[in-house]
Amino acid sequence: MDRLVSLFPPFMRVWPGDKVKLYEDRHPKKIIGKNADRGILYLETASGPPEPVRQDDVELWPWEIEKIEAYKYWELDQKGGNNGR
Repeated sequence: MDRLVSLFPPFMRVWPGDKVKLYEDRHPKKIIGKNADRGILYLETASGPPEPVRQDDVELWPWEIEKIEAYKYWELDQKGGNNGR
Protein backbone atom coordinates (compact mmCIF):
# COMPACT_ATOMS: atom_id res chain seq x y z
CA MET A 1 0.00 0.00 0.00
CA ASP A 2 2.86 2.42 0.82
CA ARG A 3 4.28 1.76 -2.64
CA LEU A 4 0.97 2.70 -4.26
CA VAL A 5 0.67 5.90 -2.21
CA SER A 6 4.25 6.87 -3.11
CA LEU A 7 3.23 7.00 -6.78
CA PHE A 8 0.98 10.01 -6.14
CA PRO A 9 2.57 13.47 -6.43
CA PRO A 10 3.76 14.80 -3.05
CA PHE A 11 1.23 17.64 -3.15
CA MET A 12 -1.62 15.11 -3.22
CA ARG A 13 -0.26 13.25 -0.17
CA VAL A 14 -0.31 16.17 2.29
CA TRP A 15 -3.22 17.32 4.41
CA PRO A 16 -4.00 20.09 6.90
CA GLY A 17 -1.97 19.48 10.05
CA ASP A 18 1.08 18.15 8.17
CA LYS A 19 4.28 20.19 8.22
CA VAL A 20 6.52 21.14 5.31
CA LYS A 21 9.83 22.99 5.19
CA LEU A 22 10.30 25.70 2.58
CA TYR A 23 13.64 26.49 0.96
CA GLU A 24 13.99 29.90 2.62
CA ASP A 25 12.80 28.87 6.11
CA ARG A 26 14.73 27.26 8.95
CA HIS A 27 11.74 25.53 10.57
CA PRO A 28 8.81 23.56 9.16
CA LYS A 29 5.40 25.22 8.89
CA LYS A 30 1.98 23.66 9.37
CA ILE A 31 -0.35 23.26 6.40
CA ILE A 32 -3.81 24.67 7.13
CA GLY A 33 -5.29 24.14 3.67
CA LYS A 34 -4.60 23.55 0.01
CA ASN A 35 -6.03 24.30 -3.41
CA ALA A 36 -5.39 21.15 -5.45
CA ASP A 37 -6.54 22.75 -8.73
CA ARG A 38 -3.96 25.54 -8.47
CA GLY A 39 -1.20 23.58 -6.67
CA ILE A 40 -1.18 26.00 -3.72
CA LEU A 41 -0.57 25.14 -0.06
CA TYR A 42 -1.76 27.51 2.66
CA LEU A 43 0.58 27.61 5.63
CA GLU A 44 0.00 28.79 9.18
CA THR A 45 1.50 32.15 10.11
CA ALA A 46 2.12 33.68 13.53
CA SER A 47 -0.48 36.34 12.78
CA GLY A 48 -2.44 37.46 9.77
CA PRO A 49 -3.74 35.55 6.78
CA PRO A 50 -2.42 32.12 5.72
CA GLU A 51 0.73 32.13 3.61
CA PRO A 52 0.08 30.72 0.12
CA VAL A 53 3.02 28.83 -1.40
CA ARG A 54 3.53 26.77 -4.55
CA GLN A 55 4.50 23.14 -4.24
CA ASP A 56 7.81 24.03 -5.95
CA ASP A 57 8.73 26.10 -2.86
CA VAL A 58 8.71 22.99 -0.63
CA GLU A 59 12.15 21.68 0.25
CA LEU A 60 11.05 18.87 2.60
CA TRP A 61 7.73 17.05 2.69
CA PRO A 62 6.32 15.58 5.96
CA TRP A 63 7.74 12.08 5.40
CA GLU A 64 11.20 13.54 4.67
CA ILE A 65 11.06 15.66 7.84
CA GLU A 66 10.11 12.54 9.84
CA LYS A 67 13.10 10.61 8.45
CA ILE A 68 15.50 13.41 9.40
CA GLU A 69 14.03 13.69 12.91
CA ALA A 70 14.19 9.91 13.39
CA TYR A 71 17.82 9.86 12.27
CA LYS A 72 18.73 12.71 14.64
CA TYR A 73 17.05 10.86 17.50
CA TRP A 74 18.87 7.63 16.59
CA GLU A 75 22.20 9.47 16.33
CA LEU A 76 21.66 11.08 19.74
CA ASP A 77 20.85 7.66 21.21
CA GLN A 78 24.05 6.17 19.70
CA LYS A 79 26.12 8.89 21.37
CA GLY A 80 24.56 8.12 24.74
CA GLY A 81 22.62 11.34 24.83
CA ASN A 82 19.32 9.65 25.62
CA ASN A 83 19.87 9.14 29.34
CA GLY A 84 16.38 7.94 30.21
CA ARG A 85 16.48 4.84 28.02
